[in-house]
Parts: sequence; structure tokens; C-alpha cells
Amino acid sequence: ANGRVGLVVAANLRGPGRSVVAFCVAELCRRGLAGQVMLTAGVSFRTDLLQYGGDGYAAAHAHLVPLLLEAGTSPEDLERLTASNALSSLAWYVRPPPPPKTKRPRWPCDGPCGKTYSAKREPFTRLGFKYCSMACLNAHRDELDKDKDGEGGNNDGGGGRRARVGGGTGWGVSVSS
Repeated sequence: ANGRVGLVVAANLRGPGRSVVAFCVAELCRRGLAGQVMLTAGVSFRTDLLQYGGDGYAAAHAHLVPLLLEAGTSPEDLERLTASNALSSLAWYVRPPPPPKTKRPRWPCDGPCGKTYSAKREPFTRLGFKYCSMACLNAHRDELDKDKDGEGGNNDGGGGRRARVGGGTGWGVSVSS
């Protein structure tokens, strides 16, 4: 989290490799880099566990710590290698910011309700108008027909939409009385 580069040393080595690793880690501590090294047990497989013949989770303490003490590593550095650095590696978490809220596409009903609806909901469409329901479509049609009253609308006996013969209503909707 603070931009430092670190080294994780797994202690599940066998034979002379442990003393080489202990020498290298002790040299890093002498150079002041103990804060960037972390000793781990190196348990990756079932065979690394004690009950299956491995060194188990205590491998770092059982095998590397005595070798590091022999190499002259200070107790403070050993505490950093085995505990403090591991704790600080777990303490870096910062909650990510919430994802930005995106506006979902919506469409307005052209009927008298005037509500808006999610783009997931498919509208009824007629003559370029969008409606949320057949009730809104019928109400809007009636509203538009009211403007024609006295000019051949539905209610004055002058013909109107239903009286037209040929050419249809233009609404694309059949209405039965």
C-alpha cells in the first residue's frame, strides 16, 4: 500500500537450501531491509502439512528462526520478519469507492398519465407516440378526438374517425363499439 517492494520467503525448503536462505535473509536484515521481508510457512499442498509428512505451518519458526539467530539477526528483526510485516501486509485494505451511478434509459408515455418507464419495458407505439398501456393509448386517442368535435369528430354525428370509409383511422387500432 505504501509503494514498497517486498520479499516473501517460504520456509518449506529441505536440506542445505535453508541455510542459504537464512544467510540471505540475515544479510538483508543487516542492510536495513527487515521491514520488507516476510517469512511464511510456505504451505501450498496437502503434503506440506505435518500429518502428511511436511513441515507444517510452524516451518519458519522451527527451521529458519534458529538459523537466523546463528547468523546474527537481532530479536527485533526476527519479530518483524515473523509477525509485524505479516500484520502490516493484511492491514492495507481500503474500501473501493462505490461504482458510479448510471442513468438508465427511460421513455415517457405520451398518454395522459405522463409517467416515464424503464427502457426494458416495451411501449405500445402508434403514429410515433409511445404508450404504457392500451388504456393510455385509448385515452390519448379520445383526447385527440375531442379536439375534432364539431369538425367531424366522433360525438357530433358528422362522421369522425369511425365513420370514415377507406383510408382507415390512421391509428392502426381497431375500435369496436
